Amino acid sequence: MTRRPPLADAVDTLATTLSHHLTHEENDGLPLIGVALTAAEWRAVGFKIARRNGLSASGEMFSWPLSSAGPSERRTLIRQLPPPARVLCKVAWKPRYDRTSRW
Repeated sequence: MTRRPPLADAVDTLATTLSHHLTHEENDGLPLIGVALTAAEWRAVGFKIARRNGLSASGEMFSWPLSSAGPSERRTLIRQLPPPARVLCKVAWKPRYDRTSRW
């Protein structure tokens, strides 16, 4: 019988744990944000995080949800960005995100 490498087991554990955590955040946490913050306040939080992390990390942060969004959701998400960030997202961030191998 072939034994899986320890790294494969660790990656499976990480993926399972992280998926559970993110599902919990999306199902239970995000709806609370909608009750506690206005859309403008929530956008301000996103921009504060983006400023703290810098342009490169911001590109990753904005491109990640776009990668799994449908066309309508994608348009809605992109409209949330200021015009300069929309251009960066289209010409640099999203293409770089899509070219990056992720498993």
